[in-house]
Amino acid sequence: MHRVVALALPDVVAFDLAIPGQVFGHEDERQLYSFAVCAAEPGLVPTTTGYAIHAATGLEALLSADTIVVPGFSPLTEPPANVCDALRAAAGNGARVVSVCTGAFALAAAGLLDGKRGTTHWRNAQRLQTLHPADGRGPAPRRRPGQFTERPVAGPLTHFAETCAWARQHLAEPLTVVDMAAHAGWAPSSFARKFLADAGTTPLR
Repeated sequence: MHRVVALALPDVVAFDLAIPGQVFGHEDERQLYSFAVCAAEPGLVPTTTGYAIHAATGLEALLSADTIVVPGFSPLTEPPANVCDALRAAAGNGARVVSVCTGAFALAAAGLLDGKRGTTHWRNAQRLQTLHPADGRGPAPRRRPGQFTERPVAGPLTHFAETCAWARQHLAEPLTVVDMAAHAGWAPSSFARKFLADAGTTPLR
């Protein structure tokens, strides 16, 4: 059975913790995964939502994990040395270590992102790079619907620049690949394949 452990740092973002809990801890998945929440010390961990969650185990749980998930937390203070040591030790043991949103700051503090591409919530992407310059520069994350992207995520286009310009003028509308393909004068499947080859990303991204 694959062992998944979420590391709850104060003040953990409850939504970020709930995502891996729902994915790996749901009763439908219990034949495949075991899910647990740990903290620097067993006990109550405050959340950004105003209530506390209970972590039954301490950092020792990380050493037996197959996958470790670090949810976002705030304020973005550097985790204690023992937390960073435990993350490094678990990664050294072969555990897959991932983060949700601002949980990337804990991975960076532990040195697990050194030389790698990484990103975080769009509000904190620049801060992550400033605090941890050894991390590779990651792509600017998209904002939620209704917000704008600070910089394009696709590479320079040679075939579909006009269609992309048209799409940017219609971002308030529910655009589809079919809409974009029609504007470009291509069949949707051919458009999607050519766009991916040209831009390095899918049309809707």
